[in-house]
Formats: sequence, C-alpha cells, structure tokens
Amino acid sequence: MVTSPTGVPSDPPLAAHGTEQARELMAHLVKLDPKIDRIYSSPFYRCLETINPAAEALDLKILVDNGIG
Repeated sequence: MVTSPTGVPSDPPLAAHGTEQARELMAHLVKLDPKIDRIYSSPFYRCLETINPAAEALDLKILVDNGIG
C-alpha cells in the first residue's frame, strides 16, 4: 500500500505511469497558442504532481484553489 505524502489516505501520490502522463501533458501544454499564463489546481497531492511539470516548464506558479476538489 502506498502511503500519502500528506497523511490523508484519499490523497495518494501518482504512480509511475501517472508521472509519465504528467510529462506528456506538459509536452502538450507548452506548445499551446496562445500560451498558458495561469494555472489553477485542486490542492490534492496527485493534482499538484500532475500539473507541476507544466508549471515548471512554463515558469508559472500553481494557484491552488480549495474549491476545485
């Protein structure tokens, strides 16, 4: 059983396949025109893990919204 980095059982990290999908998502998002200028995310750990590669590649801060969940 994978433990959650946040200590919340329903907030697990991405599996290896999910990490690869996050990189694939980043590769797609950085090519969009017009360029993404803002990123919102749920505070759930796996959501943040998913969008983090794109945020880093686009040099954007992730705006965490508790209402997205």
